[in-house]
Amino acid sequence: GRPDRPCRFFVPRSIFFESLPAFEEIPVVKEVFSATGISPLDLLDLGARAISPYPPEIFALFAGPGGTGKSTITGLLAIIIGDDNVARPSQRAFAEAEILRGIASLENKLLAVIDDVDGDILGDFGATIKELATSEKITGRKVYASPTTFLNSAIIIAATNAVLRRVDHSTGFYDRCRVHVLGKRLRFTKNEIVDVVEAWAKREDELSAILSWFVLGALQRRIKKMWPKRQNPEEAREILDAICSSECAFVWESLEASSEDMVTWEEIEGLWQHEK
Repeated sequence: GRPDRPCRFFVPRSIFFESLPAFEEIPVVKEVFSATGISPLDLLDLGARAISPYPPEIFALFAGPGGTGKSTITGLLAIIIGDDNVARPSQRAFAEAEILRGIASLENKLLAVIDDVDGDILGDFGATIKELATSEKITGRKVYASPTTFLNSAIIIAATNAVLRRVDHSTGFYDRCRVHVLGKRLRFTKNEIVDVVEAWAKREDELSAILSWFVLGALQRRIKKMWPKRQNPEEAREILDAICSSECAFVWESLEASSEDMVTWEEIEGLWQHEK
């Protein structure tokens, strides 16, 4: 920052570009991929959009059954960019009657995490997804206060283990809704997830390297007008078609990945018919 243009955000980490290891080779990044299945490119893209002063251009949704690492990923992002830069509003704050209050919670934040949303989250946001993803300035109102307009700097990440319902099938919606399906169950309790994130928090050099890559991704957006990963509307459409189905809910809740055991299609069909 400068005296005439002070910094809007304080991120409690170092940034360096000399001798910066490849992003996918940073041990914490490897561990996140191994534990949750989220790719290094997806993690880099989310981090770059969070650290950038520009509108994020997407709304991110982590979908999957319980214990697949949704809180682990958002916890890592929070310790990298600083917890003071993270908002944690409720889904209810973005319902139609409360939407201005929900938007107000995003002021001067880089990341907003909405945990445990239900299947109506896409309907609650509706056209607001497009505004919050792309508008340079947005308007909110805190309780008992007048509306205020501020720069749009926060990427919203919602996490759900519910079967989703859609109300918007437009191309503009698919351009902005980035869905990450997490299907790899972690062998962690909630307390153990906290322990994992706290253990990562002590690895300062690695977290600073990750932040440095986030900054490079944000600079790429400024200079080349492109993010590390481009949204594919058709891919988003196909993913949402799959996870907005009862079959998806059955697979999430009844099966888990295993490198040692195998289930035949006949057994899966039998389980499905029993559930129905």
